[in-house]
Amino acid sequence: MTFNDSENLNHNPLELVLPADTTNLVSGVPMAVAILDASLKLMYMNSQAAQLFSSEQPILQQLASLRSARDIINWETELHQALESGTAKHWQAAVLQNSTAGIEHTLNINVTPLALGPNGKRPGLVIAADDITHQINLERRLVGAESMAAVGKLAARVAHELNNPLDGTLRYINLAARILADVDDPRVHKYLNEARQGLMRMAQTVGDLLKFSRNTPMLKDNGNINWIVEEAIHSLSEYADTNSVFVTAAFHNDKQMPSIEGTKLFQICCNLIKNAIDAMPAGGRLTITTGVVHEQILIRFADTGPGLPADVGKVFEPFYTTKPQGKGTGLGLAICKEFVEQLDGSVEAVNAAEGGAEFTIRIPLTSCRPVP
Repeated sequence: MTFNDSENLNHNPLELVLPADTTNLVSGVPMAVAILDASLKLMYMNSQAAQLFSSEQPILQQLASLRSARDIINWETELHQALESGTAKHWQAAVLQNSTAGIEHTLNINVTPLALGPNGKRPGLVIAADDITHQINLERRLVGAESMAAVGKLAARVAHELNNPLDGTLRYINLAARILADVDDPRVHKYLNEARQGLMRMAQTVGDLLKFSRNTPMLKDNGNINWIVEEAIHSLSEYADTNSVFVTAAFHNDKQMPSIEGTKLFQICCNLIKNAIDAMPAGGRLTITTGVVHEQILIRFADTGPGLPADVGKVFEPFYTTKPQGKGTGLGLAICKEFVEQLDGSVEAVNAAEGGAEFTIRIPLTSCRPVP
């Protein structure tokens, strides 16, 4: 890089002039690189940086959206200090909110001042950002997978220990009810029925625990994603009608939608549809849409129910439920999340601005079969 030094250093600032081969020098660097002049004006950025920052918006304004895990960064002050001191600065795991792709990125950022010019001042600095989003997400998924595996092992052990005595107790209660069928005292029938209902709820929990702990192998059958979602809607149509829930679907073009292996997506969709119906006991509407965005399959379930609790992230925790006692085990969404992650995807839950809950499944196209 070369510098143009004015004859009158007191009146003309140092001008940063980039060499003609800057593109060749920086384009091959495997990270986002931006070069700023001494006034912090953007002079150049490579293609990786262009995916993170917009050339039409001041770089400082975009950097302002970056937040560090430890504190809020005053980027203008930090960059000027780097220029004055000549000292490189580093930030680990800073989160960028306003990327041009609309996706949150986690970055390791290095700021390096350029060498002193002929007038003893630094003409600019280089910002290099290493995108570690994939690494961070992978680490989080590994931690989650270890936790879920531990829960699964415990669930399997508890479920197997309880399953046989539960089954035997239910059988004896049913036999006792038959023998006492001619007894006039209604209390006997009431007590036996209450005991039976309690055991049935326990049996449902045990059944869900067993389902949660099993690592069901993926079937080799594959089908168009739209068809799988439509089949899930059809399988619960009677349940929706009974609860006065109107289900509508807006499918992306079938010919552009890939196929996916196995039955896990069907189970995921059934679970989310049933949850939405249960959330609208007085009736409502469930809208399901499919699409392809940024190399990902998107499937969104939006209902007109009461919405999700304030701490939305808890809905995916095992045994967490907002349903009335005896109506749910709190394992459905945990199982759903596990199945989505087995497809290399993710599931997000939010409260819609207009009311109701939205669940969005994202599955990378690389996890799907090519469009025939």
